[in-house]
Amino acid sequence: MIRVTTTKKPARAGGGEPSARRARLVRLAGELFAEKGFRATTVREIADAAGILSGSLYHHFDSKESIGDEILSAFLDDVLAGYRAAVHDTDDPRAAIEQMVRSSTATLSRHRAALTMLQNDWAYFSAQPRPKSRDLPAEKIAPTERVLRNTIISQWIAQQSKLTVLEELQAARRAA
Repeated sequence: MIRVTTTKKPARAGGGEPSARRARLVRLAGELFAEKGFRATTVREIADAAGILSGSLYHHFDSKESIGDEILSAFLDDVLAGYRAAVHDTDDPRAAIEQMVRSSTATLSRHRAALTMLQNDWAYFSAQPRPKSRDLPAEKIAPTERVLRNTIISQWIAQQSKLTVLEELQAARRAA
């Protein structure tokens, strides 16, 4: 994942006009990235879609990469928030994983541009260095790992129990 510092202009007195404009630029760029591909989309095309000069785009973002990073970061943050909520809401591993799947499906539908960017330009994005600031601390990873570990263990135990019962039934049939 790319990590380039973005330049976020402070909101003007009387409202959040710059943040609304920034969100619009991100949305337009995401649509272009999804349609043409991240690498094939130019800053000029993003600016043209927004009806601004390409130099004006740099008033809101440092680079095209910082726009892409914002799109992908929002997607990943949304995915992880859904996973955290699923783990927090139940101690039942199966219920947590089911909720994670439902959450993932809903998140994918909300972030079509990010998903398309990842599908179309995976080789590019996966080759980018992972920033240390985006790495999850252990306390955020631990609950998800706990649910997954418990699910795997409980599934293994259930499978072993089925095998034991099956073996006992087969032995009883042979003896009869």
